[in-house]
Parts: sequence; C-alpha cells; structure tokens
Amino acid sequence: MASPLLVPATNAVAFTKGAMCTYTSGYLALATAGQGTDVEFVAAETITPTADGQLVKVWPTRGVLYQCDVDAA
Repeated sequence: MASPLLVPATNAVAFTKGAMCTYTSGYLALATAGQGTDVEFVAAETITPTADGQLVKVWPTRGVLYQCDVDAA
C-alpha cells in the first residue's frame, strides 16, 4: 500500500478513517452525498483538526480502483 499524503484540512471537521474527501478552497473537506461530487481522497486516519491548515493523512483516489461496501446497513 502506498504511503498516505498530507493535505491541509479545515478546522473542526471530524475526519474518520475511510471517509470520502474532496479538496475545496485550499483545504480538505468531507465529500457530500449526491451526484457530481468528486471524491479526490480517502481519509487514512481519524482526526479532528484544531486549526485551519492542520495536515491530515489521506490516500489519493485518482488511478486507483476501490472495492466499497455501500449498503446502508
């Protein structure tokens, strides 16, 4: 498995390992549900940044195939 990247995140957003993330306005953010939302990263750790720009470990999704369980249960 590739080493995770470090990406600056927004303050007080709870990232859970495995969460789908996007990059907006210069910061990592959680991807929202719905069509047309780019999932650019997957969180590699569970963390809640305490300041804007705090680095969060993520795995990039470009060029990677993922197998996901999308059941609601």
